[in-house]
Amino acid sequence: MTEDFIQENEDRELFRRIKQGSEEAFRVVYGKYHRILYAVALKMLKDRSAAENAVQHVFVKLWIGRQEMTVMLSLRNYLYTMTRNYILNYLRSRNTELVHSYRLAQLIPEASDPLDAQIEREDLLQMLDTVIAGLPTQKRQVMYLRKAGYSNPEIAEMLNLSVNTVRSHYQEGVKLLKSRFGHIVLLIVILQTLFL
Repeated sequence: MTEDFIQENEDRELFRRIKQGSEEAFRVVYGKYHRILYAVALKMLKDRSAAENAVQHVFVKLWIGRQEMTVMLSLRNYLYTMTRNYILNYLRSRNTELVHSYRLAQLIPEASDPLDAQIEREDLLQMLDTVIAGLPTQKRQVMYLRKAGYSNPEIAEMLNLSVNTVRSHYQEGVKLLKSRFGHIVLLIVILQTLFL
């Protein structure tokens, strides 16, 4: 028998006991997977507190929903998927908060010089153009056309691509920008899309 097979059988037994309300089995699973899930969460969130909250959320959800849950293949993969889904939802809500905060900030009169604001905006746009110029050809074309205000169907027609391919190139382009330059690029792209 392989080590993975033995581990999966142990995990199935532990999960069966958790479903029956065994706190001891829950503690064993917690001890076994907490560090792994924390490492995954920390890598994705880059924030210790948020990573710990993600892992705690997953284990609380496991305990509270234990009777309704069904683990078909692997408890490890199930916990990993729960963690990843929580993090994606968390990041999605944070991005929504970011956009909302920006919109609120736009309602507050700016005390600084309008010339400073214009220069800052132009610097950000120049930075965005420089970053986009380094992308692969189709992603670069899609990003420039989206920046120019064209919709996905319009871009698809212009580049002779499907709408899904355009959407995919745009999402991958944003992902590449974000991975290279962090959240500032994501903010610039959001601002470009919403306010320009």
